[in-house]
Amino acid sequence: MRIKEFFKIDFIGIGAAKAGTTWLADNLRNHPQIFIPEKKELIYFNKTMQFGRDIHNYRYEKPVSWYHAFFENAQPDQIKGEISPHYFTSSEAVKKIYQYNPDIKLLVTLRNPVEVAFSSYFFGIQIGEIKPVPFEIAIKKYDRILNSGFYFKFLKRYFERFPSKNIKILLFDVVKEKPEVLYKDVLDFLGLNEYYPDSLRTSSNKTKQNKNQFLNYFITFSRNFIHKHNLHFLIPMLRYSGISPVAEYIRDHLNVVSKGKGARQSLDDDSVRMLQDYYLQDINQLEKLIDMDLSHWKA
Repeated sequence: MRIKEFFKIDFIGIGAAKAGTTWLADNLRNHPQIFIPEKKELIYFNKTMQFGRDIHNYRYEKPVSWYHAFFENAQPDQIKGEISPHYFTSSEAVKKIYQYNPDIKLLVTLRNPVEVAFSSYFFGIQIGEIKPVPFEIAIKKYDRILNSGFYFKFLKRYFERFPSKNIKILLFDVVKEKPEVLYKDVLDFLGLNEYYPDSLRTSSNKTKQNKNQFLNYFITFSRNFIHKHNLHFLIPMLRYSGISPVAEYIRDHLNVVSKGKGARQSLDDDSVRMLQDYYLQDINQLEKLIDMDLSHWKA
């Protein structure tokens, strides 16, 4: 299929992070009426990339033809979309997405911010962005662990620009308990036929524990160095030479603790209560914004 310049994609999943976006992308990609690029996070609409700290996003200045090229293999009878959790917290993304297509449909996955904070902490350790220190110390040193859980603050920007009928809120709780129900809700929102892939009850992108933390720190440092110093010409060279894929495969598959070993710690009751109080006001405001009962996040 040849992409036309006037072409606009139909939907975008804007996050939030660690709330089922990979599961959503995997299962929507398996629907015959949907085209999602194999590259899950295109990160086109935000000026910075939140890799530990804000780093300039070279994709932001790319022409729309660059963005559309990711959809060139879509069939005429497929709707097209992408999912990038980076958009959720970016004020630039809200404006640029609206400028791109004010009628676009937005998918928003939300998860209890207390769970997200703990999951983000472990994920940050996994990919080498956070040093393996206790959670109570990490949240004081790395603001982003807690800041991404203020859903009302970030989602309010989207509701101010886009009509509420074009925003679908999806709760991670339902993904875990009734994935078929949530998936049908998404298909209805997108105006598609019912189709349930076998992957619906398969978990995606689970956070893992590392064997060698230095390797992940090195990969993250290299990535951040390239973005910070605008050495983006190195990215395709590293990819096509096989260096990046091999390093990422070792990081994600070989440099992890085997299942059943290295049990992951859990939040103690005092930390849970502290985080519930920390997010309470934002959750109360969020309930009104999205007209949903989130009392199970407060207790």
